[in-house]
Amino acid sequence: MTGGSSGGGWITGGVLNSVNSFGYQGERDVMYGPYFGSVEQQVYTAASTS
Repeated sequence: MTGGSSGGGWITGGVLNSVNSFGYQGERDVMYGPYFGSVEQQVYTAASTS
């Protein structure tokens, strides 16, 4: 990925489960991002219903 791709969603099985966060200069074609689990789902649900 190139500059500007940060924040782009990773969709697996029709569900958003991460976003592009960072990569290392020495690793080509690899991006890393946080995994969205049950805690993130609870935060989203609370925010969307308030």
